[in-house]
Amino acid sequence: DGTFELMSITSLNARMIVTGKLASAVLQILLYASALAPGISFTYLLRGVDVAVIVFVLYYTLLLSVLLSAAALLVATLSRARHWQVLMSIILIAGLFLAVFAWGMTSSQLIYMQDWPINPASDAAWTVHTALTCGAVSFGVLIIQAAASRITFAGDNRSTRQRVTVAVQFAIWVGWIGYGFWVTKDTHWLRTMQLVAGCYAAFVGAWFIGESPSLSPRVRRELPRSVFGRILFTLFNPGSGTGYLYTAATLTAVTAVSVGLHVAGQAWGASGNAGFGTFAVLIWAYVLSYLGLARLVWLLCRRSLRVPGEMAPLLLVLLAILGIAMSLAVAAV
Repeated sequence: DGTFELMSITSLNARMIVTGKLASAVLQILLYASALAPGISFTYLLRGVDVAVIVFVLYYTLLLSVLLSAAALLVATLSRARHWQVLMSIILIAGLFLAVFAWGMTSSQLIYMQDWPINPASDAAWTVHTALTCGAVSFGVLIIQAAASRITFAGDNRSTRQRVTVAVQFAIWVGWIGYGFWVTKDTHWLRTMQLVAGCYAAFVGAWFIGESPSLSPRVRRELPRSVFGRILFTLFNPGSGTGYLYTAATLTAVTAVSVGLHVAGQAWGASGNAGFGTFAVLIWAYVLSYLGLARLVWLLCRRSLRVPGEMAPLLLVLLAILGIAMSLAVAAV
């Protein structure tokens, strides 16, 4: 509403501006929820709908609403040009309609599947709810940090908090998949862990390789100066090179854990595919190869053109499409 220029000249930092906007959206969500919750709860008197169903549907509706509001704030920071803002607003509205439709279908399935996963007496149900809540909170924090980094000054450190959050997300993902593997003794959990981790590493890595390493002198003074601090925290500093190495380090760690769990599972007699090691290494190699190639192309383009960092994800997608097309052409020949 034209208030960004006014807030940007105050003593508020970028994170305060974003969280303040999000807090106002959350207040509106709570007002709507307070008006709708009694009507939804009244359906319990009609029988056929359990109290747990009503509670969990309301809970996930509020959680999804907050995440979508944070995502809308992030979209609002992507461009200041009027024509791009109009285009992204249309895309955002279409995405919100799809999200509402998907959640409506999911909530209707929850109503019909009252035994699981919303049965309060089921331990597996609480495990699923806890895992979903952890994922939603981590993505909410990451989205807020990304939005704040978009509106801060050019020489600020825009990467460290985001990379720490992504590392925590990988740790949460590995922990929950490891827990599922421990409970079920099924190595197919590890295949899911490696596949999702590879896709997510490609997604976040595509943004990290397009970062600029320029920092203001004040921000540089806040970076670690000791040898031990540089060894541990250099990968969390802004820059295209550190972004690629950070993605490679995190994906390598996840791959090592998944392969190690698979080897241990085979020793324990767990069920699963014996070719998982090759599958995990191939995902690791494909992601790092395409990210490295996209980074090289982006750096070459930066020498003669003014290419923004947002073009790095697009380059990765184009290279992936080109690689698929070339492999299909070779197979056809």
